[in-house]
Amino acid sequence: MIKSGIFVIVSLFSPAVLAAYKWIGPFNLEEVYLWHYDAYALTSVKVAQSDIKTGCAYSDNARVYSYWAKSSINFYNTSWLSTALAAHVHKKKVMLFVDQTNCSRVAGAHINGIKILLD
Repeated sequence: MIKSGIFVIVSLFSPAVLAAYKWIGPFNLEEVYLWHYDAYALTSVKVAQSDIKTGCAYSDNARVYSYWAKSSINFYNTSWLSTALAAHVHKKKVMLFVDQTNCSRVAGAHINGIKILLD
């Protein structure tokens, strides 16, 4: 009974929530950087490919996607940074899980996941 109740709740709410989130790529990373802007700590990646459109004008034009949090640089920023740097150094392509509705005019679409493709 509990499993079927959880399934109903998930099926009712997930499509609407997940519609904004999308895996995009694969990408080669051109740049990976950690920075601070206003009150936000950011980890950003610039991708080589320009043919993928997210609906976020900054990402679509500048090819930049970012994770940000209103804080000082923290564990989450450095986790994103180390994952992206590992892919960049080893010249591996990545897939990015982005929130297409959360777009910053200075940082691009918000990254919610990164997947390193092994080949």
